[in-house]
Amino acid sequence: MKKDGFLAAILQAAVEEEKKKYADKKPNWYTDQKKQLWYMLMNQVDKEPDTEEK
Repeated sequence: MKKDGFLAAILQAAVEEEKKKYADKKPNWYTDQKKQLWYMLMNQVDKEPDTEEK
């Protein structure tokens, strides 16, 4: 998919809108920390090598 296509423009607009929403909100340390933990766990799962037996 092209980076300068129609879907990319829609995605970019959605990302910018979300940035505006979160820039105006007060930080919620509890949910932010939970999200960071979740992202860290998902990154660890993605990094695990496949150990399927042939």
